[in-house]
Amino acid sequence: MIISKRTEAEGAAFESLLNSGINVIQSEAAKSSKRFRGQSSSDFEKEVYSSLLISAKNTEFEGTIQLVTGHRFPDIVVKQYYGVEVKITKQDHWRSTGNSVLETTRIEGVEKIYLFFGKLITPPQFKFRKYEECLYNIAVTHSPRYLIDMELNEGNTIFDKMGQVFFLL
Repeated sequence: MIISKRTEAEGAAFESLLNSGINVIQSEAAKSSKRFRGQSSSDFEKEVYSSLLISAKNTEFEGTIQLVTGHRFPDIVVKQYYGVEVKITKQDHWRSTGNSVLETTRIEGVEKIYLFFGKLITPPQFKFRKYEECLYNIAVTHSPRYLIDMELNEGNTIFDKMGQVFFLL
């Protein structure tokens, strides 16, 4: 069993970092929304990473943010504890296909994961949410994958439906 010594205050500080990251990206999008409309997933990952670096200045998170390359989960690691999985859509909804249910590419040591989602339409929109709060079903592509809905109502996750609690192994 993993017992985390992190406090709720640290979690609130991390969510504040994510909020600040959204503000940085929204400011950039206000200058040039076309730039975001053409971005790929990897381009947007770099955008989120950059916004978090800017937002982390003079905080406990400065110098602890790492962009993970390759097909690993999550895309960004902070303090070797928090994870940020970056997703996009180029349509006017907040849904996407997520990661493998098996989590074989998960980075060891990451205990709290958030989704940072970009709706790359005009105007672009951005939001974040705890990973487990927006997984509503499972679909099989080349492997079983979670389906993401950033606007999923509380109590409607795949884990609620199965009567299970989500935790990272």
